[in-house]
Amino acid sequence: MVRSFDGKRLSDDWFQVLSAARRAGVRFRLNSGQRTLAEQQRLYDLWQAGIGNLAAVPSDTAPHIRTGRQDHALDVDVNAGNGVAGLRQWLRRQGVATSLTVVGEPWHVEADSADDLHAVARRLAKPLTVLDRLRARPLRRGAKSPDVRAVQVYLRRGGWFTGTPAQAVGTFGPALGAAVEAFQKHVGLTVDGIVGPKTFAALRRRYGWRVWSRRGAAKPAAGPEAPPATLRISASGLGLIEEFEGFYARPYADPAGHATVGFGHLLHHGPVTDADRRATWLAGQTTPGQLTTEEARTLLRQQLASDYEPAVSALRLPLAQHQHDALVSFAYNVGTGALASDTGIGRALRALRWRDAADELLRWDKAGDPPRPLPGLTRRRRAERSLFLTGTR
Repeated sequence: MVRSFDGKRLSDDWFQVLSAARRAGVRFRLNSGQRTLAEQQRLYDLWQAGIGNLAAVPSDTAPHIRTGRQDHALDVDVNAGNGVAGLRQWLRRQGVATSLTVVGEPWHVEADSADDLHAVARRLAKPLTVLDRLRARPLRRGAKSPDVRAVQVYLRRGGWFTGTPAQAVGTFGPALGAAVEAFQKHVGLTVDGIVGPKTFAALRRRYGWRVWSRRGAAKPAAGPEAPPATLRISASGLGLIEEFEGFYARPYADPAGHATVGFGHLLHHGPVTDADRRATWLAGQTTPGQLTTEEARTLLRQQLASDYEPAVSALRLPLAQHQHDALVSFAYNVGTGALASDTGIGRALRALRWRDAADELLRWDKAGDPPRPLPGLTRRRRAERSLFLTGTR
């Protein structure tokens, strides 16, 4: 697998080792990693013309190419950060001995042993995240993987995909491709039907929480070791949501142009239809196409209980009632993906840094393309922050 580091190509072994060096605080800049034959030919031709540094003859065994091997050469900036010496010293402590193998090139670094490099890389490797995998290989039509299943689930939750998500390994078919393109157009991404890191991150922010794990479809933790998920939104939390969502008895188009009713209940993507104006959304609804305030409140409670409160409970945190209420309101507005472990608020919550988590709420007050703060969202985030910290708003 070829990876990208400082915009340069690296073998997976060098990528894992140099990434660990960065995490350890070693400061360096990579000028060159693994090269293609064409890149090596260009440098060789320049050297032959008297321009640039010595360049090896292009071949599968050239130091910066070494086809099929992990231990290609590196060119490290001698003046940046800890320089070549600092990086080599750290590598030696980890078990990777290196040499400067080209006379007159103090930046040209090679591992003395490919086996040692590989062993250290495996020891230092950080597990790949889904975004890492998608940077290396975006999902296209015909792809089959658990990540495709996650995309199916996200798009189905958002109303873009009507198919049934796979149990474990999903297949990227034409219907999913069309759903991806529609979603990309909606959120202002490049419309190509390909799921790369940006598209996946946008999906997860809006519709995702613990959809996928390396063991398959993730489920909320259960058993004696998990705290009981007994909290349900209180009247105070419900009041906050109702205040900011507003009540609409009949279907209307929300600011994004999607059919909505009651207290922000999304009916589907796209404009209101004649069928919406005759529909019923609750058993025993008094009037088709219209809700009373109490019916809208019942619909809101049902949606929170099925889609949003489980996401907060799945965090398995020792939350007070007012904290639970604030997070449910936040998730209902921005999507459960905002609570994921790779967001600022998600990290702060998992570390039990309550003040930091409350402050992170304030960052989620932007919308539009390009994103800009909206006064209504700013007021809502401030109210949620106050509720989270003090129990009042």
